[in-house]
Amino acid sequence: MKAIIVDLPPVKKYAEECISKYNASKNVTFLPSDFMKDELPKGVDIILAFNIIHGLNPAENETLAQKIFKSLNPGGMYIILDQIKGIGGSSQMSKATTSFMALNLLHQAGGKTYSKSEIDTFTNKAGFNKTELKKLNAPGFGIVICHK
Repeated sequence: MKAIIVDLPPVKKYAEECISKYNASKNVTFLPSDFMKDELPKGVDIILAFNIIHGLNPAENETLAQKIFKSLNPGGMYIILDQIKGIGGSSQMSKATTSFMALNLLHQAGGKTYSKSEIDTFTNKAGFNKTELKKLNAPGFGIVICHK
């Protein structure tokens, strides 16, 4: 299995340190790029977007989903890990934690949390035909798997 880390150029130093530390240079490479402006690698099976969508507005998320859809092989998956609005537990602590995280994202990064249905809206427009939500143990965090 091969992996390409696509991130902004300043991240390269840290990525290469991790790649080296785990002797992964035969399987993992780094591509300095702005994934919103530059082309993504083509012919890939899985694209992971961890803590990305909360920093983008709905139109930018739709654009990114379209770029990812075009990069994936048939049957490929776009996997989103982020704060997902509305999936926190029912305890007061869980609700408070997810509300605080959403407020923090808005204040610190100008971002927002998205519900599963909001994610479905921009991924369906991009062409993904099926999505599934996996709730994580961390309050409010989930993985949305989008199938091409």
